[in-house]
Amino acid sequence: MNDITGEKLITSAFLFGGAGVVFTTIPFLGVLIYGIVKSQQGGHNKSSDILSVVAWAFVVHAVASFLFYGLILVLDKSNLDTPNFYTTKIFPIFWAETKAQVISLSGAGADDILSSVAYSTLHLLQVVTKWFYMSLPIVVLVLAMFYGIVLSSKDSYEKSYVNVMAYSSISFVAVSLMYLFWAKISSIAIFMTNGDIVSMISKMWANALQLQI
Repeated sequence: MNDITGEKLITSAFLFGGAGVVFTTIPFLGVLIYGIVKSQQGGHNKSSDILSVVAWAFVVHAVASFLFYGLILVLDKSNLDTPNFYTTKIFPIFWAETKAQVISLSGAGADDILSSVAYSTLHLLQVVTKWFYMSLPIVVLVLAMFYGIVLSSKDSYEKSYVNVMAYSSISFVAVSLMYLFWAKISSIAIFMTNGDIVSMISKMWANALQLQI
């Protein structure tokens, strides 16, 4: 491992960092979206259906996340040349915020063509990942409103805008807790080195709002 070049380290950060994002998002979103769509097609109690879908999505998310986490730890232990190679070398490169940090952590040449190509690929993935994470609060809000409307539609005693808002408010709290648990598990599984997903999203939104002002 000691003779690995800088561009190979950056490429490894792209591969393993991208794999971590996939493992901590796709299984969860896949089960959630599929389950909600299926629950809307049936004639059963929709609120209970959605609750069961969310529960299964969390189970799948936890299993996928900790499988990836365990795989990285096994790779770390199996690498006798450099202890904790992936957790201390690869993932810090993936979460580096600037090109200068990536170059410094990888030891790549700043003007080297291969290193520049590797960094461009990594940077593209970083941007997509951060924009995806940044959109999550909006997804939480939309999902909460959708769930609130579904719950209010089951209330045969009172159907009104106030009722929808009440259910949506309760739903927002529930979905927000779901989001926080998801973020906590994901932050551990993808070895974030500069805080966690929630703090990163908060920082990105703060910077975006400042730019708008």
